[in-house]
Amino acid sequence: MNSFASVSLDPPLILWSIRKQSTNFQAFKSAQYFAINVMSSEQIDVSQHFSKSGEDKFSSVKVTDGKFGSPVIEGSLAVIECSTDTMFPGGDHMIVVGRVEHFETSPGEALIFSQGRYVVAQDHPAMAADPALLPRSSTNGAQKQSAELFPSLYWAFNSMSLKFESHRQELGLDIPKTRVLIQLFNNPNISDEALCGLCYLSRSATTAAVEQLLASGHVSRGQGRLLALSEAGVALRKILAVREVEYERTRVKHVPKHDLDVARGVLDAIVSGEFRVQYQK
Repeated sequence: MNSFASVSLDPPLILWSIRKQSTNFQAFKSAQYFAINVMSSEQIDVSQHFSKSGEDKFSSVKVTDGKFGSPVIEGSLAVIECSTDTMFPGGDHMIVVGRVEHFETSPGEALIFSQGRYVVAQDHPAMAADPALLPRSSTNGAQKQSAELFPSLYWAFNSMSLKFESHRQELGLDIPKTRVLIQLFNNPNISDEALCGLCYLSRSATTAAVEQLLASGHVSRGQGRLLALSEAGVALRKILAVREVEYERTRVKHVPKHDLDVARGVLDAIVSGEFRVQYQK
């Protein structure tokens, strides 16, 4: 679909259009709810599958039911579930306006189709060359100081994660599988629902990661279908932990110990919601 666009924040509305001659037109015309699935950069095959004409495109794709019964494609980078708000005729298309009822997102790169080929979004080179182009708050001093911490955390996390990606790939992991691996190491014998909450992933992304780790033998199901790491999974997590420590030491080796202690204290305080750090001038 190339007609998707946001319409309103209050209420939250989006729109897209469908050709009236489409074989799916009647289904969407009568649907009370529908879901927008945003493909990840690893889902070119899924995108190509849905770009072809066919009666039942979901028959050969792994899907789960969303909160309102709409099909959610496993592994999607984001899912936006909507109720049908309004429909407008637009030439040989029908413009569908949806009210956002629920959404889920996962970390990763979005799949983009531009100028007849698949691409991914990247920062413009000027962003790295000129820090002044990074997002900054334009509010007063107190608010500005608080607001600027978030983009700093964002860029720090993405920088660390991006440069660690080669280590994950060498171990046959991606971000969702890494999160599942870590959480099951720390919290063995838990349900799928509990795992989803701990991983900060969408249900579809968590399910896809679990199935891949089950297939590779790194995760197993026990009594009550609870999830836990196998011996191979525990070993893989330990190897990953060693690489994490080595990688972190390399990235911060020139930072004074006092500054690192303060940074860890601030991050721990943000996570716990309690600012306990005692700063020394």
